[in-house]
Amino acid sequence: MDGSFTCRALDTWAPFGLLGGINKHRPDADDLSAARAFAERLRDRGAPST
Repeated sequence: MDGSFTCRALDTWAPFGLLGGINKHRPDADDLSAARAFAERLRDRGAPST
């Protein structure tokens, strides 16, 4: 396994939907930056050595 990445996201399931959801404004810029860094680490780890 190469790792995993998670972040909070807007949740509108059942009772939360009646209230407009929880974790509004997610994913935010920090979450997207962390996801980009994670993807780059995966890409760099899989690059063939020269």
